[in-house]
Amino acid sequence: KWLRLGGTLAAALHAYARIVAQPEGGMAALIEQAMPEILRGLAPSTVAQYSLAARRLQEILVEFRPDQVQPVHVAAVRRKYKPSPATANRTVTVLRLVFDWALDEHLVASNPCVGVKRLEQPARDRLVSGNEYAEIYAKAQPRLRSCLHHFYHFERCRLFDHWHPSGKMFLPGLQCSQQAYSLPGTTLNQPLQVVLLR
Repeated sequence: KWLRLGGTLAAALHAYARIVAQPEGGMAALIEQAMPEILRGLAPSTVAQYSLAARRLQEILVEFRPDQVQPVHVAAVRRKYKPSPATANRTVTVLRLVFDWALDEHLVASNPCVGVKRLEQPARDRLVSGNEYAEIYAKAQPRLRSCLHHFYHFERCRLFDHWHPSGKMFLPGLQCSQQAYSLPGTTLNQPLQVVLLR
């Protein structure tokens, strides 16, 4: 069976290198195997966040076999996402759960995530009030409205959990191209800028 590697030589070579570099029984395969068990019974928003973290881990650890992953590698993953402590902690949590599952299945001898500390996360200052939400929603473009609707209603008003000190609000796991929206003139202390990430 033929597998299309890409539309250009560069893309094809990159895809081929990833296939060749991925070891048999590697971390990507272990993560793929463990995720259905890890995600069973979790809330939809948690499933989306953990699935995104799992895809990140598959890319980062593509060259590793499970027995090669050491605490220093886990700390490096955490350090990579240090600017966003919630993302860093969630990524390490998913990796810890993958290795816990692998331990239960007798696929690894130890969990390299043990002893890797969580990053400090700033406490949530406050929730977005109903009036603030209505004001932001009224000034938002249609595409952004659906994102705001999701986070306000399904994440229980936790918009500020995705707030970054730079004044941007990160919405992970959405199938949108990367765009930024600014909504100046709201009653928030600073203009709201939302970055949609894949």
